[in-house]
Amino acid sequence: MGLRLIRQESETPNVSNHDDARMVRYAYGGYDGYVKNRGQEIGSTVSGTSFVVLSGVLCLQGWEVEIDANGVSIPTSASVTNKTYFSVYLEVNCATDTAEIKSVTDTAGFPEIPASDDLTENTIGTARLPLYHFTATSGVIADVEKMVQAVPYNAELMADVGRRLDEMGFKEASIENGAITLQAGWADAESPKCTVQRLGKFAILKKLSLGTKTNISTNNTNYISSAGGGVTFGKITDISGTIITLPEGFRPKNPVHTRAEVYFPSIGFLGTPISVELNIDKEGNVTAGPTVDYVMTAIYANVNSVGLVEAYNIGWELP
Repeated sequence: MGLRLIRQESETPNVSNHDDARMVRYAYGGYDGYVKNRGQEIGSTVSGTSFVVLSGVLCLQGWEVEIDANGVSIPTSASVTNKTYFSVYLEVNCATDTAEIKSVTDTAGFPEIPASDDLTENTIGTARLPLYHFTATSGVIADVEKMVQAVPYNAELMADVGRRLDEMGFKEASIENGAITLQAGWADAESPKCTVQRLGKFAILKKLSLGTKTNISTNNTNYISSAGGGVTFGKITDISGTIITLPEGFRPKNPVHTRAEVYFPSIGFLGTPISVELNIDKEGNVTAGPTVDYVMTAIYANVNSVGLVEAYNIGWELP
């Protein structure tokens, strides 16, 4: 017969266990392991001098094997005083259509289990799946390590993909989505905006914009007038303290020092913005302070005005 429709309606079923195994293998995405929430999930216990593999369902290349409530015992010997290393594994033999829990031992270290065939390719082959490592000395079992993992579900795999993409980058944080914290002293800032984008091992402060409101001093000691011209010069001393804190994952590998601008509403015509130093430390704290040339910048504005702090497109390397 050149072609066979699997699961066709007939009085004599023609579906083999190899057909089912291939289907299960593809359904599990090629993963081997134990099925979650079934039995005791291939747990283990010690009974006297025996190591017991507890109940559950195992899948090996699509071949499912169930261990019942009695479990499977791996005996050790109380008469053997030397430390013995055990490797416990599941073996599926398609030539005999059998499955067994087996072990191999060594006195030098955990032995490798025999190699496996591909049971989709070799329909009479044998495959093996590591389950446990443990040691036994005079029948006393120790150093138990579970080697077999749960078969992951698709939802978990997709969540893991999302997590890995986050680690690689391709995510954004902002005040609006709650990922960036506006610090005390700036809580009354007007229309705060901040967006930081992570791209691989780098981050970019795409935009920082907020009105200082109460953070610009208006007393006489913080402002001086130019000689004869009546022009007010700004002596910015109160843009200080942490403005925002970036979330972990966006913080720089090394401190960042750059410039931001402070703008004031003009009277009659546009005023010149004042440059301030913008700093981002390794803990993600963003601060701004006066630069050495701040006293030489004219502000054509009401001295009681709110200052608007703005910075754009500042990048840094991530740890």
